[in-house]
Amino acid sequence: MDSKKKVILGIGIALTISFFLGCANMSSMYRQAFKGKLSYNSQIFPVSQETLSTAVQRVLLSQNFTIERKKREKGIIQAKKHFQKGKKTITLSLQAVIDSEGENQQVLFTNAVQKIETLYVKSHTRFFLWLIPLPGGGGEESEKIIEEEKTIEDRRFYRDFFKAIDKEIKDLPIREEKTEKDENGEQDIL
Repeated sequence: MDSKKKVILGIGIALTISFFLGCANMSSMYRQAFKGKLSYNSQIFPVSQETLSTAVQRVLLSQNFTIERKKREKGIIQAKKHFQKGKKTITLSLQAVIDSEGENQQVLFTNAVQKIETLYVKSHTRFFLWLIPLPGGGGEESEKIIEEEKTIEDRRFYRDFFKAIDKEIKDLPIREEKTEKDENGEQDIL
């Protein structure tokens, strides 16, 4: 076997091995989907499903989330929030699911996904000597490209969300009590 054939054979073997190793790494990603139990994206609340649902909605709305979908009887709330940084649009999608373990025992499961899109603008203007724009050819074409989409795995994000819900739950009975007193005429509206 001459040296040219050996080099081609060596490159072929190297490419084959790297292909199979790459496929093995990518194909094993699904195996990680159910490894270990996540403890930071759920919390138990000792309240009714209606109270927890109201608290979650109030927290999301107070933080400028837009509620996309709400199914109170199933305990599902989906919300989004958009951030703009130059030509980048960052969308934070949050889903909260309330699982009832009894009349006054609810487990709130949450997950959030962050998507980053960038706006690219392509100009079709023709130039003479790269300085003078020529008439008749022009316009712009824009396209949004998804740069990244990932699940939020930041414990602090979920901890802050649950703290805000706890605070809202503590404030809810006070609001409901004041509303009842206002309706009975016992107290003025604040």
